[in-house]
Amino acid sequence: MSARIDYSENFLKLEYLKVFTLDGLINGKDILVNVGGGDPEKMEYSAVVQIKDIDLKQLLPPKRRSKIDDGKIKADLNVSGRNLADPIPNVNLFFSVFQIGQDFAKSAVNIFTPSNVFTDFIYNSYAVDKIEVELSKGLVYAVIGFKRSVLNTIINLENSQISQQRMPLANFLKRARSEVDTYR
Repeated sequence: MSARIDYSENFLKLEYLKVFTLDGLINGKDILVNVGGGDPEKMEYSAVVQIKDIDLKQLLPPKRRSKIDDGKIKADLNVSGRNLADPIPNVNLFFSVFQIGQDFAKSAVNIFTPSNVFTDFIYNSYAVDKIEVELSKGLVYAVIGFKRSVLNTIINLENSQISQQRMPLANFLKRARSEVDTYR
């Protein structure tokens, strides 16, 4: 891990952060924290993070790892917020996954669209191209884009994507937890 950290006039600033982990790299830049004189209501923060080739399957128990073909992920994360005394409605987050292995992509689809015959058919027929998740005022918005294929002529997904709008964060976390438990 390497970083440059400066503290001046109540601001903590990380101009760059590099963390080598899980056979990949996490780059942080423009990470700012307004310490707000120590008052959580006055604190603010923002960060830009890039995730490159992090291998998520290394987080799984050894027996489950062998069942995953590709656990690598590439993504960008932008987060900002204020008022740490009441953080959920005061955080804005944008997370864009532009490379993800098929197994973990299916898990993402399951989090946003509960599994049924139609969603299973779509997932098994289309490859996930990107996943974009936004958190604003305690609500999660998600778009899962699929790569174009011959199947588009038979079953046409609008803009080759599915979306979930205004999911309360608690519901999202409950679904995500349930999906993570399938890997244990």
